[in-house]
Amino acid sequence: MKYRYFDKEDTLSDLILKFARLKRDLSEVLTMDPDDYSKLQIRRTLYYLKQKEFIAYPARAKAGRVTLTTLGIRWLNQISFERLRIKQTPWDGKWRLVMFDVPEQWLKVRHTLRRKLKQLGFYHFQRSVFILPYDCRKEIDLITEYLKITPFVHLLTTERFLGDKQLIIKFNLHLPRN
Repeated sequence: MKYRYFDKEDTLSDLILKFARLKRDLSEVLTMDPDDYSKLQIRRTLYYLKQKEFIAYPARAKAGRVTLTTLGIRWLNQISFERLRIKQTPWDGKWRLVMFDVPEQWLKVRHTLRRKLKQLGFYHFQRSVFILPYDCRKEIDLITEYLKITPFVHLLTTERFLGDKQLIIKFNLHLPRN
């Protein structure tokens, strides 16, 4: 796959939905390298996405244009959420603390947030505080927007603190050179 905005994990359905999100002409998909997908596979996938109501063919659009429906946008956001990863870069000597106070009536969302933070490698520091040594602003923004809890989640960046030696060992970090 030659397209820079796609992941290796993307299925043909994912590719088509992302093309639709970018408002690109689907003729690009139809002219992809035949080693990637056959025209029959592409047509069947388009039919499947239309049946699932992820895409629509607007009446006044040029041939090859599709629009992403609300359901399609929701599906793409779910895929992004599930595949989210945080890049482990050399440690800059700073800690990222995610603190949250999600209301009690959103208990399932709170559990989803905790589960996702643990999956991403955060250390459960205190009841509603998780810590990570890597930059994660974009990922936290994506998570909070997806879960619709942005006002309840705070990301703080802090320097080293007393007692962080255990965390340095836990994350297998090397102290940054000044």
